Amino acid sequence: MYRTGDIVRLRPDGLLEYLGRVDDQLKVNGYRVEPGEVEAALLATGGVTQAAVTAEEMPGGRRLVAYVVGAAGTGTDAGISEESRRRLAGLVPHYMIPAFFVRVDRLPLTANGKIDKDLLPRPWSEATAPAGEVQTPDQALLCGLIEQVVGVTKVRLDDDFLALGGSSIAAARLVTRARKAGLTIGLMDVLRKRTVREILAVEGTG
Repeated sequence: MYRTGDIVRLRPDGLLEYLGRVDDQLKVNGYRVEPGEVEAALLATGGVTQAAVTAEEMPGGRRLVAYVVGAAGTGTDAGISEESRRRLAGLVPHYMIPAFFVRVDRLPLTANGKIDKDLLPRPWSEATAPAGEVQTPDQALLCGLIEQVVGVTKVRLDDDFLALGGSSIAAARLVTRARKAGLTIGLMDVLRKRTVREILAVEGTG
């Protein structure tokens, strides 16, 4: 009757235990994401020649990670240019934007020609190049507060609040903590602007 594509098993206590998917769909922050759609969107940005998207368990929950070939590593992240990221944001909803981009020379393949995800580098060691570092006390404060409410270990100026795992509830907590710390920002600034650079630009600070 349902055919959701979820693989589950019935436990002795009558509850269903989720085991995975019969397809490639990923579940991240409550959203179902088809990695092929994100990969196609990345290729459409014009700065990427090959892409593979996975979900990784990190502090604060699962995060989407994009491995890209052919991208210049001089933008907001180690593996994608700022222009390509802006284009990606115009092609997919916020929850489909990877939290990390890792630039690789090639995608490792199995004997069957499929991407060998076990051989992909870990994002927390490769995608944390010092780009978009804070430049002012307000930026440092807001980055630190986002790390607290979202549960991540490193936030940079151009990291997307929602892509990091932020929600409307987390945004409300962020606004409250920011105001207590003397930084006046609005809830809609966080949800619409979404990066520290843009949120602070609204108020003419940072």
